[in-house]
Amino acid sequence: PAACAGCGNGACGQGHVDESRADHGQGREDIRKDLAFNMCRTVHLSETLAMMSQRGITLAVEASPGTVLTRLCHAAMPATPCLSMETTALDHLLEWVVRT
Repeated sequence: PAACAGCGNGACGQGHVDESRADHGQGREDIRKDLAFNMCRTVHLSETLAMMSQRGITLAVEASPGTVLTRLCHAAMPATPCLSMETTALDHLLEWVVRT
């Protein structure tokens, strides 16, 4: 799933973005449910990316595996750093989170 950090308007804090509902969650339980149900629900990625852009997201991090969502995010929001946990070192990811 996609994750966001540093929302410009503080609407989502540093939370998790549920791309099957184009909404955000906050806690571990939201992430757990999202991971469990994304295999059987339609993912609304374009709506999710539009919501993230509208809310002023300043950093997007894709949880592994893969980088497909990272590339799609970068194409939809070129001014927003979009990173993948699979291809970005953990210390580098943490530096980005601290900066945003």
